[in-house]
Amino acid sequence: MIVRTSLLASLAFASLPALADWSVAPESVVTFQTSKNTNITETHRFKKVSGSVTDSGAAMVSIDLSSIDSGIEIRDQRMKTMLFNTGTFTTANFQAMLPKGTLAKLEEGHSETFKLSGSLSLHGERKSLSTDVIATPAQDGKLVVSTLTPIMLSASDFSLTSGIESLRQVAGLNAISTTVPVNFTLVLNP
Repeated sequence: MIVRTSLLASLAFASLPALADWSVAPESVVTFQTSKNTNITETHRFKKVSGSVTDSGAAMVSIDLSSIDSGIEIRDQRMKTMLFNTGTFTTANFQAMLPKGTLAKLEEGHSETFKLSGSLSLHGERKSLSTDVIATPAQDGKLVVSTLTPIMLSASDFSLTSGIESLRQVAGLNAISTTVPVNFTLVLNP
């Protein structure tokens, strides 16, 4: 879910302000969708995403799990305690290395697509992930990196299945999906 995942890696831009480090701006967003009772799908987001990309292409994105925003306060609280266990696991972290030459290929005003591969640490587990992203330089010197296709995260890969079952029971639902699509749009400041 927290796909914080592949977010920052897309932060590559060479022709922009003399290759320097980049930081993830507050307007960046990571979203995921859940389905319950088979045909009800809802979109959730994390309000606090941070991170950086170095001029060598090393990317790190951190998602504050307690910043979950599902649009329903009681559900947010339940997700924090019953699913993410934010008392113990405060963040989800994605680390990646941009493909060699990516930063050098980007020219102001031209988008670059590439596969971003790295690892996501979530709920005490680490898993390798990859996704296709698009990086677009903005006229104000910022970079915008977005997923082209969702990152599919499975609850079982991150020891979250029992938390989902607890949420299902407390909400009186027949089912909650255990695989979720995650998307992100990262705005990078030089």
